[in-house]
Amino acid sequence: MRTLWPNALLTVAVMSNGSVGHAQERPTATAVVTEHAPVIDGRLDDEAWAEVKATGGLVERKPTLRGTPPVDTQFRVLFDNEAIYVGVWCQESQLDAIAARTKNRDDGSIFRDDAISIKLDPTLDRRTTLGFVLNPASARLDYRGIDESEFRTEFDARWQGAATVGSDGWYAEFRIPYTSLGIDPSDPPPTIGLNISRDHARRNATYDWALMRPPFSPIASSLYGTLTGLDAERPGGDASSTYSLAVIPYARTGLERTQQDDDVNLTDESLLDGGLDIKGQVGRTRGHVTVNTDFAQVDLDNQEVNLSRFGLFLPEKRDFFLQDIEVFKFGRQRQAQMLYSRRIGLNDDGEVPIIVGTKVVGQPSRKMRYGLLQVTTQPEGDTPWTSAAAGRARFELGGGSNVGAMLAHRQSLDDTKDHNIMLGVDGAWRGEDVPLQLDTFAMGSLTGAHAADPQTATGGEGVLTKDRLAPGTGASLALRDELVQPRIAYAYYHPELRGDLGFFERVGVHRGDASLEIEPRIDRAGLSKMEIGGSGTAFGDADAERVLDWRATGYATLSWNAGYKLVSIVTHRFETILEPFTVGRDTEISDGEYNMWLASIGGHTPGSAAISARTFLTGRDYYGGLLLEADGSVSWAPTKLLRVDVGARYDHVTFDGAEDNPGPDFDSLVVNGRVNFGFTNTLGLRLISGYNLLGDVLQIQSRLRWIYATGSDLFLVQQVELDDDAWTPTNLSLIAKTSFTWWLL
Repeated sequence: MRTLWPNALLTVAVMSNGSVGHAQERPTATAVVTEHAPVIDGRLDDEAWAEVKATGGLVERKPTLRGTPPVDTQFRVLFDNEAIYVGVWCQESQLDAIAARTKNRDDGSIFRDDAISIKLDPTLDRRTTLGFVLNPASARLDYRGIDESEFRTEFDARWQGAATVGSDGWYAEFRIPYTSLGIDPSDPPPTIGLNISRDHARRNATYDWALMRPPFSPIASSLYGTLTGLDAERPGGDASSTYSLAVIPYARTGLERTQQDDDVNLTDESLLDGGLDIKGQVGRTRGHVTVNTDFAQVDLDNQEVNLSRFGLFLPEKRDFFLQDIEVFKFGRQRQAQMLYSRRIGLNDDGEVPIIVGTKVVGQPSRKMRYGLLQVTTQPEGDTPWTSAAAGRARFELGGGSNVGAMLAHRQSLDDTKDHNIMLGVDGAWRGEDVPLQLDTFAMGSLTGAHAADPQTATGGEGVLTKDRLAPGTGASLALRDELVQPRIAYAYYHPELRGDLGFFERVGVHRGDASLEIEPRIDRAGLSKMEIGGSGTAFGDADAERVLDWRATGYATLSWNAGYKLVSIVTHRFETILEPFTVGRDTEISDGEYNMWLASIGGHTPGSAAISARTFLTGRDYYGGLLLEADGSVSWAPTKLLRVDVGARYDHVTFDGAEDNPGPDFDSLVVNGRVNFGFTNTLGLRLISGYNLLGDVLQIQSRLRWIYATGSDLFLVQQVELDDDAWTPTNLSLIAKTSFTWWLL
């Protein structure tokens, strides 16, 4: 293989772009226009790559923070009127140690291999990341990072990537179209956010071009470097504005066998169905229309056990809702958020047919971004047709600071008095000279007189008076210092606050949170760092007259350079139970006050090894009884073809000697397993199983995915649900689904 890179002059352009905590400089790279786009084959021997100097200077994130990597990494960036091209050379002297055990598309295990991650912040909002990952086996993963913390791999973008192994390391080549980034080539931004990260499996190490220092996450776009030059003059004149239109029909056929209410008879139903998606872009505005939407190919949710009195939060996995999901984020994740998209098209009984959905996301100016979403569903039975809508606008103030507003609206199409409306405003401030982070929000809800009771997880112990405005508000302040990381937060949720399209863990409370973490570096005797911290949370009643619940937690962790980690946790909590609730199958927890202690110890082995494991052992008081818990997982990847992941949690609850809660005692067991076969980079088989002892259910799914053309898939999905009493099928489906993308513009 002929390569133009290893002997090329290495240049690193670094420009201070404002202090980013501890005066970290923000590196800068310049993209160079090319008239001859490189062939994406992972070889990097095209003449186009010789037109731009290489950039390097990656810094070690782990195991030694700010260390100098023992291997070199260089990258170059090109662009034309259609796409951005990135080529990366990863030096490696021990070729037999290059790890590439992953082949499947969108397999998170790719980060345990040698891998290159291209991280882009195309809107330069300093919060959002569009990530593109390759390993030496040309396995691909793309993801969306939201607010520097939430990592969503279900995001699928149209891009190309390939990798090869040479005599002096391995090479990765990326082609990322502007349409996948929301960039208008006729009016390209002068600067976008960029970072390059390399996972080096042999050393269990990670290197960054712009260092992702503690306590920032690997997708902290506020620390990214900058990519300039995309607005440079191009041979032949500037590109025309982006106009794209894709029509994506799907067809689904198969067989479903469903158990009836008598728990004896099974009903067979043949399926023949279809639908349509239309995606388009005009300049910096993107639209998506979906008709008769089907998500048969979506992976099963993991089985979960809920031993608390509050609802479970489950992640969104459906692609229609995941596209541009960061635009619609409002509130506090998993605590109080105005839009929880699983409320749309899903309920406790399964899927609700989506008749039509429309989404528009635009950026009318560099500082302004908005999103509009509307979905019409047709529940079965007597439940009325429903419209779910959301609108969001956010104005960027620079450096990650912003202000915004949001509307969420559920409306029955049969009854104008059956509705729920939420309005909210929010803002964020990110310090430039000091690493302070301030977030605030205020919201209110109005619920119609004919609205039914909310779903399980939309409220805690609140009540509801219809046709009355109910407020909620909150603020948090955090210092994102490298050594000391304090955070305080406050929120109030009115007892009648309700969001039918949102998720509210508790309403009718004042909530206060405080935490402090100290993260000293050790870097001796094989130890990398220590983390010592504590946190506290208190809930007061809506009138602020008494404390309902509080908890205080202390923890310590030790991390080794080799990738081992040891964790210990101690928690003391006080809870006031206002109304009895049931756990297990029929164990009732009485109302009253409970003082409880928890102690946990655990750890994990290096994730880059062929076999890795994680385990935690916990003992705690449990509402007058005792709970013993063992939680762990094992991952095994012997070859590129096969990866096995198994996780299990076992809980034993006993009330021996308890006066208030005499039992009955119960056991809980949840097991989730995944087996991935990566036959090629476009053909993979995934086997998923989940067992829940308390739910009396075993679910099994096998999913074969063939990506036979760009944006076009064939899925074969078999799903079985067994009753664990007799181990007989209660629900069975075998479905073939195919979609094809026609690019009309």
